[in-house]
Amino acid sequence: MKSIFPVMLALFLAIPAGAAKVEGRGQEWLDEHKDPPQANITGSWQSPDWGALTLTQAEGSRDVSGKDRRFELTGVVSGKEVYLLFHKSSGSVAFCAVLVSESDGLMNGTYSYPVSRLKLGHGLCQGKSYRLRMTKSSAAPAPHN
Repeated sequence: MKSIFPVMLALFLAIPAGAAKVEGRGQEWLDEHKDPPQANITGSWQSPDWGALTLTQAEGSRDVSGKDRRFELTGVVSGKEVYLLFHKSSGSVAFCAVLVSESDGLMNGTYSYPVSRLKLGHGLCQGKSYRLRMTKSSAAPAPHN
């Protein structure tokens, strides 16, 4: 009789380790970045990887909210760096992004998957990341629905 242990172990490892939520680990990650904002990223943005995104940042605020075609976005601006969480409406974090506002119309950085039992790491986001480039297509954000 074959052991069921390898199958059970594989299923256990495939389940996200306490799926990261915006409330909790996500907010803790954003709160680590406390510098006053040196950029306002409100507007419609375009990315080759993500398509169209809209971001809203109240004047003088660090907090950012937004949307793309699949995810809601929550983040902060700390200095010229932008920290974004791409998450589902349930609050489960799908991706983390760190960008630098190069100018009023350009942000460059990286995105990564959250840590899971199969993709180990410390904190909220994996160490392995992928390039992300966003260019502003308009200053006025599209309305959030």
